[in-house]
Amino acid sequence: MGLKFRERNMSRRFVIGDVHGNYQTLKSLIGKLGILPDDQLFFLGDYINKGPESKKVIDYIIELANDTNVTCLKGNHEQMYEELKGDPYSLKGKDGLFELKYRRFWDGLKYYVELEDAFLVHASINFKAKEPFQDITSMLWKAHRSMYNPILAGKRIIRGHSTKTITEITESVKNKEQVIALDNAAERNNQFYRYLCALELNNLELIVEEWQDGLVQIDQYGHELYPNGYYK
Repeated sequence: MGLKFRERNMSRRFVIGDVHGNYQTLKSLIGKLGILPDDQLFFLGDYINKGPESKKVIDYIIELANDTNVTCLKGNHEQMYEELKGDPYSLKGKDGLFELKYRRFWDGLKYYVELEDAFLVHASINFKAKEPFQDITSMLWKAHRSMYNPILAGKRIIRGHSTKTITEITESVKNKEQVIALDNAAERNNQFYRYLCALELNNLELIVEEWQDGLVQIDQYGHELYPNGYYK
């Protein structure tokens, strides 16, 4: 369900926000990071939907994991895709089950990661719950405000899911806030939302890449549309 790193790795640690099918943007961001063999990459989930190349995003992350230390969290969009009867991205066989490499990818997704200095989660951690790390709905879907809890022990929460303007994200990193959100909804491609974000944890350095992919999936009313008909 979750993953705990007991000691801080002295190599660089990058946390990457919601990718949402934006393959070209992700590839360009990874190139900008200049990944070294000992670096660690943590993805906050939501690899699919909205952007034009969801399958390529998954394939690229799987390929990255062959040569890089990659840890992937599960987002609400991955949860929705598991429950789909259809297969718009051709990740499943005729029997409706995931092809082997995608099944392995989905099975390896974590609901949270605990580091020495931070918790990583897609949406949020519900510290009002008796067992916060059993509250899967909160980790995938909810955006609880931070609150004091001994479990935090001075650690930050780095999350995605809830979109923030690039100014809000930049300021939260600059101010070293307890909760830092990294989803800038790059596919919206306007002055406030257009970047895929990565945070280097050791130095709290924000690295961004401007959106480079095609159009999002839009219905006749101008709403962003998921493959199974869910709206944002």
